[in-house]
Amino acid sequence: MHEQILRELISLVSGSRTPSIADKAALQKAYAFAVAAHAGQKYGKGKNAKLYHEHCTDVSSHLWACGAPHKVVVAGLLHDVLEDNLNITPELLAEAGFPEEVIAIVQTVTRNPGESYDAYIDRIADSRNVCAIGLKLVDLTVNLDNNPTAKQKAKYSKHAERLAKLCLELTSKDEAAPSHN
Repeated sequence: MHEQILRELISLVSGSRTPSIADKAALQKAYAFAVAAHAGQKYGKGKNAKLYHEHCTDVSSHLWACGAPHKVVVAGLLHDVLEDNLNITPELLAEAGFPEEVIAIVQTVTRNPGESYDAYIDRIADSRNVCAIGLKLVDLTVNLDNNPTAKQKAKYSKHAERLAKLCLELTSKDEAAPSHN
């Protein structure tokens, strides 16, 4: 089953843009890492629950379809590994060969122990890191597509709207900046 999901992800990304051999290898490595990190974990409740790494694949697939840079797609596969597995650290991600910029994105979207959800979203927004903000926005969107409770839906919608506005603001400023080519 894991191989089929990975083939589907690579097929999806190959259909909309052509990833390099190195990009495919990085996706395979991140996917394998996410599968191992989330072994035995479920996403969702009841009969609709799925393997947790499938959520990470959904996020990563949406990021690719949105045209996110490769580093963000890789971070999408890894976005919950630090939060959901206390044995995984940023140092372990570095030892596994993930680039520092991917690790930085993953750290930014990792909710810290004891951190309220509002403070967590504030921290991501305050980072002004468009890659991390975009990843969290897609994560919230995927969460909204997975039958959240009314309370979760309100929370995810509120924060998704905020992050979407911020992402547009930040990318509009980038596009308005003079080119130094």
